[in-house]
Amino acid sequence: MRARTYLSDQRSDAQLNKAPAAIMTGAERAWAAVGVAALAGGAALLAAARGAGPLWGEDEAVRWMQGQPGSVTVARVIRWLTSTEPVTAAGLLAAATARMRGATRLAMVTAVLFFALPLVQTGLKEVATRPRPEPPAVELRAGFSSPSFPAGHAMSGMVGYGWAWAVAARSPLPRAARRCVGAACAGVIAGTAWANLWTGVHWPTDIAGGFAWGVALLALAALAWRPGRRPARDGAS
Repeated sequence: MRARTYLSDQRSDAQLNKAPAAIMTGAERAWAAVGVAALAGGAALLAAARGAGPLWGEDEAVRWMQGQPGSVTVARVIRWLTSTEPVTAAGLLAAATARMRGATRLAMVTAVLFFALPLVQTGLKEVATRPRPEPPAVELRAGFSSPSFPAGHAMSGMVGYGWAWAVAARSPLPRAARRCVGAACAGVIAGTAWANLWTGVHWPTDIAGGFAWGVALLALAALAWRPGRRPARDGAS
């Protein structure tokens, strides 16, 4: 009888220990909601943009943007900072650094995220096969080498700088430093929207689609990392 009671108590303790892991925290619920919304928006934009030219007055919007003051040099710098290749390389380097510092879970999630980024992006472009803007509809001020949807710079910028922002927010950095990192990352993400429209290489829905699919990947990574749990341990591991 005592043995049965002891085993029963053990099972009860195990169930109690497992229960918190099965319950989503507030942060996880927020990431899940954002991820679902981003995935739905990205899928809707993919369906609308597939094989399509400009939608909903996009040609007029791009021409208006190109009529505003701007700098080719600044646009090129922003586009380089948000290019898939350097963003992917930086992400994998960050994963290796996290692993060397003992942050195993963060390292694994970061590595998977940045391995997946170019694969998902290429797959979406192949599905959409959307033609790029061309003269006389726009003035091309930069080159390109892939279909238009989703905008690779927007998607890579969102994943790369969005993940840096998310990790910094959970770091032991002073609050002022975390805010500076967040502001810098937000600036680059916003800048890539301007740069790709001003140079005439994307339609607005390409940018929106890149952001949406980037946020969907970020949400999956955040849920896998589970940053809402045990902040002290997550920050150190």
